[in-house]
Amino acid sequence: MTLCNNLPLVSVADFLLLTLVVGLYYSRKVNTLREEYAVGNKHFATEKRGETLLATAWNGSGLA
Repeated sequence: MTLCNNLPLVSVADFLLLTLVVGLYYSRKVNTLREEYAVGNKHFATEKRGETLLATAWNGSGLA
């Protein structure tokens, strides 16, 4: 088995490893899941969050 035969596998493994390293690096800066990851440290009204969930569910149902 040479590198040429495994190039797609090596590429995917490299991508996943890079993604893991970047994620671990930036996760050190996140204090809370809700405030900094889920909503990007922005303050949204409950109405806007509900509208977003409704739009996602409505448009996503057409794919099923």
